[in-house]
Amino acid sequence: MKLSDTDFPREVRERMEQVLLPGDEILWAGKAIHGMKRNLLIVDGVNGGVFFMFFSIGWCSMTVFSVITLLFSDDSPAEKIATLEFMSPFILLSCWFIRIWWKLLFGDKARYYAVSSRFLLRYENSTLKATLLNDDIIQNLKIRKDGSGDIIIRGHAETEGLFCLTDADRAASILQHAMANIPPAPILPAHRDLMHADEQLPVRVRARLRESMTAGENLLWADRASAWLPGWVRYLLSAFMAVFTLAIVCTLMQGTMPRTSTFILFAIGWGVMIGLFYIHHRENLRYYFLTEQALGEVYAARAAETYPLSKLFLREIRITASGSIRVETNRLTLERIPRIDTMLPLLLRGLAQTHSSEPSPED
Repeated sequence: MKLSDTDFPREVRERMEQVLLPGDEILWAGKAIHGMKRNLLIVDGVNGGVFFMFFSIGWCSMTVFSVITLLFSDDSPAEKIATLEFMSPFILLSCWFIRIWWKLLFGDKARYYAVSSRFLLRYENSTLKATLLNDDIIQNLKIRKDGSGDIIIRGHAETEGLFCLTDADRAASILQHAMANIPPAPILPAHRDLMHADEQLPVRVRARLRESMTAGENLLWADRASAWLPGWVRYLLSAFMAVFTLAIVCTLMQGTMPRTSTFILFAIGWGVMIGLFYIHHRENLRYYFLTEQALGEVYAARAAETYPLSKLFLREIRITASGSIRVETNRLTLERIPRIDTMLPLLLRGLAQTHSSEPSPED
């Protein structure tokens, strides 16, 4: 089965194909029942069900009533501001309740799921989540009276899974079969970038990395994290701050602005500029790398942080709507990776080799 044989949108198929490796086969593909809301006990990890429903409605109603009563009271402005500051935790909690209800009522977007030879793929809220198959990935299987069901998987943060499936039983059996027949790690691809990984690093970063590597170890992959802010956004903010500063100076020279307001505006403006320069500085220094025995990150300003592959396992790969790639392990998270096609096969093969070479507890 291929992704092109499914009725998934083109964007979903392209996002899933970024994770699939040569030889991977799609064993099952499906999507959540259209228009069906996820169970309230599962969405956002809220426990309590009916109690949460009545409690949140009562809390939000009392908060809105209290704020309206305060605004139309005869208290002085200073007293109103002080009371609002005291009520800010109650207002923030009400906003959190409203956010959950908004997602339940209007956030029922399409969710697409697939099981490949190596990965469990979930496309939710314009984000692809790829989880590497393992022996105990299924935590629970829930079947409703109408025949629909949920497959709850083991997550490191909150409850996650495949929700509102019409064939949850069949999907669970295919997933269990795939877990028992995971193919071996792919062979190292012959790619020019892999033969010249050192060229991806500046001289200073390369020197820092070589200090942490053992003698004779090869560097297989290296790349710089993509920018937090696109270049055009930085240029636009810089131009805005230049015009803003010029306007403040002209106003100050004319004497039409109080000194306190001028100082505050200058502080905000220079704070934004310093923040932009700091982000640009950090982005130019941060690199990720993969050797034959370790995965890590390196900055030009300090020594490299390395994590042995024998101590790592791959938790999840995320590809957001903007195309940013996030690879999460149990000890290290690689964020904003520009491309994953050359790095992922090397990482999986390195993890498989190091873990298979470890002696078993019985030995």
